[in-house]
Amino acid sequence: MKLAALCLALALGALCPQAGASTLQLTQGGWDQGGPLTILFTGDDLDLSGSIDTAELTSFAASFQLDGGGIATFTLADLGVDGFSYASPADYFIKADGPLYSLYEIAFGGSAFGAVSDIASVLAITNEQLQTGDTSAVPEPGTALLVGLPLLWAGLRRRRSSYCGS
Repeated sequence: MKLAALCLALALGALCPQAGASTLQLTQGGWDQGGPLTILFTGDDLDLSGSIDTAELTSFAASFQLDGGGIATFTLADLGVDGFSYASPADYFIKADGPLYSLYEIAFGGSAFGAVSDIASVLAITNEQLQTGDTSAVPEPGTALLVGLPLLWAGLRRRRSSYCGS
């Protein structure tokens, strides 16, 4: 009886929504010079607004292959207070100012624009949207519980019946 109550409590907990950080890798091609741009970030939509904003990020890294060699890199410290908002590959805003280069990305309503610049001029532009990269799926804790509980229950029943049958 106690085991059944425990299983029921765990199953109900598994059905509740699980909040957790998401890690996304994005790439963007179509640059008139250089490229591609690669972005990797981790964040959690804590305010349930439908987007991850600067304050909700735990990590951010971007790199752009410069035409003629070299790489422009950007970190979480390069984003301003309102420098990041990501809802989907078709709805985002990113503004990062590193020590040598700046990155500006925006997409909404089916249009996109990206630019990388240095202090003096724009180095590259694109009109392509960011694309999600390959990410490995990690099951949510609730999913793991829903799959694991029946196996645990079956194992305990089998163990119990083998002791009772002896």
